[in-house]
Amino acid sequence: MYVPVATSAMGTLSQEQMGNAAGIFNLMRNIGGSIGIAAITTLVTRHAQTSQAALVWHMSKFNFNFQQQLANIQSALASHTGNWAAAKKSLAVLYNILQQQSSLLSYVYAFRFCVLVCLVCAALALLFKKVGKAAGPVAVH
Repeated sequence: MYVPVATSAMGTLSQEQMGNAAGIFNLMRNIGGSIGIAAITTLVTRHAQTSQAALVWHMSKFNFNFQQQLANIQSALASHTGNWAAAKKSLAVLYNILQQQSSLLSYVYAFRFCVLVCLVCAALALLFKKVGKAAGPVAVH
């Protein structure tokens, strides 16, 4: 998106205006990038919490798969740490897996959102007016 926006922003300016315009354009690009990073970070964090809340319902003593996984992890850890410590550590291992899965779902959601935004912006770039050739050499940074 950088090239079409830079071309439409500075393509019609004179050489005298180019320095100030490049500075303001880069300032706005940096501010926009900072806001975008903050927004995506917020989106990832909130969706990770939502995903964790949705996935935690599957970690119930009434869920057969959960009980089976818990027993497998406890038996694997019991030979190294003892039965009591294995029972505590197995829950920690499963909670770690829950956090990893919720983070994965959150990043997938954020990447899908970014793809959607990029597709919309690419479609909008096709609507930009064509800029005529400038009188002299144009240097865009």
